[in-house]
Amino acid sequence: MASRTRNYLAGLLSGYTVTFVTVAVGLWLTPFTLRFLDREEYAIFALTGDILMWLNLLDLGITASFRVKVAQLTGRPDAYNINRLASTAFFSQTGVVFLVALIGGAFVYTFPTFFKVRPDLQTQAMQLVGLLMVGVIINMATQTFSALLVAHQQIHIDNLIRLALIAIRTGLTVVLLLGGLKLLSLAVANVTAISITTSLAVLRCYKMLPDLTIRYRLASWDQLKSLGNLGIWFSLGGLAGIFIESLDRVVAARLLSLESVTTLALTSRVYLLAYGVLGQITNIARPALGQLFGEGKLIQALNSYRNIFIISNGLAISLAFSLFAANGWFVVWWVGSENYGGWWLDLALGLNLIINCWVLPNRATLSAALIVRPQTISRVIEGILNLSLAIILGRYFGLPGIVFSTALAGILTSCWYLPRLTAALFQRNYLKFIWQEGKKFLICGILIALIALYLKSLMLSSHYLINAGLVFFINFLLATILVFILACDTAFRSQIRHSLYSLYTNYHQKLAVL
Repeated sequence: MASRTRNYLAGLLSGYTVTFVTVAVGLWLTPFTLRFLDREEYAIFALTGDILMWLNLLDLGITASFRVKVAQLTGRPDAYNINRLASTAFFSQTGVVFLVALIGGAFVYTFPTFFKVRPDLQTQAMQLVGLLMVGVIINMATQTFSALLVAHQQIHIDNLIRLALIAIRTGLTVVLLLGGLKLLSLAVANVTAISITTSLAVLRCYKMLPDLTIRYRLASWDQLKSLGNLGIWFSLGGLAGIFIESLDRVVAARLLSLESVTTLALTSRVYLLAYGVLGQITNIARPALGQLFGEGKLIQALNSYRNIFIISNGLAISLAFSLFAANGWFVVWWVGSENYGGWWLDLALGLNLIINCWVLPNRATLSAALIVRPQTISRVIEGILNLSLAIILGRYFGLPGIVFSTALAGILTSCWYLPRLTAALFQRNYLKFIWQEGKKFLICGILIALIALYLKSLMLSSHYLINAGLVFFINFLLATILVFILACDTAFRSQIRHSLYSLYTNYHQKLAVL
């Protein structure tokens, strides 16, 4: 148990390190890149990254299924079956790589026409897509090793490798942009960094698991069928997830303009970074939840779910409305007023952040318990509804309407259905289960939203960055206090105080020794 907690904290801290480094690099690198690219060139890069994510779905969810099954096997160590699963996953993914290359090659030639890229950029766009596709292929071919690290709660190692990826990619991007390579700089830097860091992941995996054996003779059709039966639902869920995540930009490009994609990408940047921070809380707990279910410890799993739910949603509400209050001044200072999408777009992005964090603990818990099919069906319905609403609302309300459609589709589907599945998993009454925590966050959300609206109307400083910082800090501080008082029960508040006191005591003792 101590080892599980220690690995979770190591993964969480290293994940936050990666996130904060990503934030710092992104804040500096984006305006630097815009000095060398125009708005349409930047939109091409943003769209390509979104669309190429779809190629990862061609493994039919084998990686996701493999990760969950291995996590449960580590709860009752079984080296032989882990090797059989790893061999099956590796050789099946090797076959998928060839299919990815064929489909990706076709996409290279259709991209400029489909998105109506201007003639002088079409050749560069095709080269960009081709190079980024190579990166996808390399990453897919080594997914088995990354999944093994995650399943064994070695996420902190994976995060260290991601830090190396950021450093290499950033350095190469700067050098190549200065060298005049323009749009291709981003692709070349990305492929080079992926090649190096995936090699490190493979080496680390073999070092961590000296008994790991991947052989064709160990691959099994029965294992592949088992992975595939579960994986197909992971794949469909992933398809719906990527569809939902990339839908806003694709609809904006087709319905409005390529330049609107740049506006959306830059206005939403801090919200995506916040989601990355909050997602760490739940995603890093997935292997531990899988181990608890594998050991049959349902009560401990329920307690872990509740803790994750409270922390994730409390921080989501605080961050979402704090960013809503401050983002306008920040974007104008960061990349100029022409790249800011306005108040309504801010509000839609904040609402999306809250909706995503509401369902994320449920998705993680259900997946760890191998309950995938019903939540996947729900997500597919959500994606179809999202597309319909995006087209309708986008025509009438522009970018804000497109983004609001994502939140509305989530409210009508996953927000009520996934908690129902979770309640059934833990054998709890659904209405009591959802209302017990939901009512607290509803009250907190209303109060925090009112504070954010008031602060957003103020101009505390004549400097945009200082104004953004002050408004964000004040709103987040007040929001955190409200969440701590209203959303956390007495036992959980006591647990938080005890943890903070233990950290302080340990730190004070180490200082005394020095």
